[in-house]
Amino acid sequence: MALTVKRVAKALRSATPGRHFDGQGLYLVVSGKKAAHWERRYELNHKPHWLGLGSARTFTLEEAR
Repeated sequence: MALTVKRVAKALRSATPGRHFDGQGLYLVVSGKKAAHWERRYELNHKPHWLGLGSARTFTLEEAR
């Protein structure tokens, strides 16, 4: 299920560590109380790779998409 602005805010507020899937390979990764960032998963030669897109506190959901 795709993330919404409210779900992102709740995940950042709760600060429970984990990955929250948005769709199309975009994830919100929460590591702690003040640590959260966006990641994009892609495959190259059938091997998964992760590309960091920046802080979730700096970039909105729309900007990350």
